[in-house]
Amino acid sequence: MAEADKRTTQAINQTGRYSSGRPLTGGVASPLRSGQNRPRQTRPRQKAPSPARREDPILKSMRWLALMGWLLLIGAVFVAGMAQPQSRTYYHTRHAVAIRDTWNYDMVPFILLLCTLSFVVSMVGVFVNLTKGLEKGDFVHVNFLALSLASLMGILFYFAVLL
Repeated sequence: MAEADKRTTQAINQTGRYSSGRPLTGGVASPLRSGQNRPRQTRPRQKAPSPARREDPILKSMRWLALMGWLLLIGAVFVAGMAQPQSRTYYHTRHAVAIRDTWNYDMVPFILLLCTLSFVVSMVGVFVNLTKGLEKGDFVHVNFLALSLASLMGILFYFAVLL
C-alpha cells in the first residue's frame, strides 16, 4: 500500500471522517469508536401465514388444476401447429419439394379433445373458486377465466375453420 493510502486510512480510523471533513456515516457522526462492533441491523419480522392457510388442500388443488389446464391448452396449440398446412418457401419452390397444402385431418380431433378438456378443467376451477367461500386474504383466480376463454376460442376455431 502506498504511504499516502496508509496515512488516509489512519486518518479515517482516528477521526471517523473523510478527508473532506464529512462524517463516514452519511451525515451523522458515529457514536461508536473505531474497533467497536456495530449492532446488527435487522428487518422487522413478517408474520408467517397461518398453518391452515399454508396447507389448504383446496388452494393446492386449484394450482394443480390451473397448471393442468394450461398444459392441455398448450398441447392443443402444438397439435394445431403440426396439423396445419405447411407454408411454401423459396426452398420448396426451387427444389420442387412436395408440401402438404391441407390440414392433417387425422390430428384435428385431438385439437378439439385437448381444448374441451382444458375448458372442463377451467370450469371446475371456477366452480371450486366460487363455492369455497372467500376467506380473508383469498382472491378470485382470474387464471381460470382466462383459461376458459382461451379454450372456448380454440373450440370455436375448430368448428368455424376446421369443419
